[in-house]
Amino acid sequence: MIKILSTITFLSIVIFSCASVDTSGIAFYSKHYKENRKYEHLEFIFNTLKVGMSKKKIEVLLGEADHSPIEGLYYYSSDKYEYSKLIDREQPVGAVLDYRKSGVLTDRLQEFTLGPIGE
Repeated sequence: MIKILSTITFLSIVIFSCASVDTSGIAFYSKHYKENRKYEHLEFIFNTLKVGMSKKKIEVLLGEADHSPIEGLYYYSSDKYEYSKLIDREQPVGAVLDYRKSGVLTDRLQEFTLGPIGE
């Protein structure tokens, strides 16, 4: 009986620890992305995004967008660049977040991509 309780306690600690690591992980990547725009940090955060997330929550994670060509469309760049044959130059790689649904501005994420950013 004591062995079973010890095992349950141990498993509870392991599960709690894993959950804590995930939360601190996103905070780590968020802080460092805002400081240095590293692609690896942006990619980690990007993989946690979900359609329907609030703009406020995303802004806490990513900070202020680097560029917004139109209201509701936001570009978050990184330190990574890729050559584009189409425009014959390198362009930044980053995230494009769209809060528009059928052309109407919302406060919820509707679409998002990670890749070369260009207009």
